Amino acid sequence: MMKQQDIQDSANAFDALMDAAVDAIIIIDAAGLIRRFNRAAEKLFGYCESDITGGNVKQLMPEPHHS
Repeated sequence: MMKQQDIQDSANAFDALMDAAVDAIIIIDAAGLIRRFNRAAEKLFGYCESDITGGNVKQLMPEPHHS
């Protein structure tokens, strides 16, 4: 069983990887809602993670894919 500190260390490592990635990474849930949005995605799409998190991934897609 993982200890709380191990879970926090894993979360910190994941955050560091997301921030260091040169490619855009967008994590969505089963409903298509954005849960994570890394810095490269911010640069590519022009949204801050705090502004886009919780929104539908469709808003990032051009037509006809958006519909």
